[in-house]
Amino acid sequence: MPFTEKYRPKTLNDILSQSSNIKILYECMKNERLPHMLFYGPSGTGKTSSIMALCKEYFGEHYKSMILELNGSDDRGINVIRTQIKNFAKVKNLFCGCNDKPKIVILDEADSLTIDAQFALRRVIEKYTSNVRFCLICNYINRVIPAVQSRCMIFKFPKLKMENMIERIEEILSNENLVMKKDSIMNICRFAQGDFRKILNFIQQKLFNDNFIILYFFRMSLVDYKTCINLLCEKVSFKKTLSKLQEVILNSNIKFDDLLNCFTYIGFLEKDYDFLYNLSELEFNFYSSNNSLSEIFVICLANVISNK
Repeated sequence: MPFTEKYRPKTLNDILSQSSNIKILYECMKNERLPHMLFYGPSGTGKTSSIMALCKEYFGEHYKSMILELNGSDDRGINVIRTQIKNFAKVKNLFCGCNDKPKIVILDEADSLTIDAQFALRRVIEKYTSNVRFCLICNYINRVIPAVQSRCMIFKFPKLKMENMIERIEEILSNENLVMKKDSIMNICRFAQGDFRKILNFIQQKLFNDNFIILYFFRMSLVDYKTCINLLCEKVSFKKTLSKLQEVILNSNIKFDDLLNCFTYIGFLEKDYDFLYNLSELEFNFYSSNNSLSEIFVICLANVISNK
């Protein structure tokens, strides 16, 4: 079994670093006043795990018959709202012992829904409130229209705290009879940037040396990673910077967006905010170009680094 499923929290109390959100959810369940919910925040912070744990505690063993799970990336059109969600919402489940409780529609990646689908969802939320509660899950709340936001209780899921991640990692390593150096644990927590799902996938590889850690999180060798650090921390000419970047791309066979991810992390590490501002403009232009002309953007990146 993948570690992401094996160590998925079973109860709300097992969720890491989200104590304020969990307290509110428990109060809602205790008072039998479950609202429509909107969970947002970075990947791997416990959004989906929280609603699944809530459903298990709220409905008990019959929870599967009381929930409808959809993914906004796959089921993103207005027809899904008009058919699947409406059909589920308008029918009461009378034979599972939970008929006095509202069913729950879990819509993951809700920020991928089309605008038309979101406007249709607004009306469905209003119409079937007596029978159904909605839980929308997304990474970017600004992509959810205000009309939908206003109908939900909003829960922000911030990045996980370092001390909570370290404690859970040590517990998992003990359960799996694995050994990892303290420095390596600290490094993977920093590199994951609050995404515990990424950490679980890394631990399952059972290769904990420094080379593999850098390769997993930055798609490059440790030597190339150190080259990137030196380029940012030392004054290097444009010509030499460009040559070194091309070497890193060739040696590690990485894409330009992997290079951007690496320099973004190093920029935060060095607290070089002027560099990060220039890098953000370059990143915006790169993704606006649909990831094309990467060779030209490598030249632009070399210019940003050499003029930092």
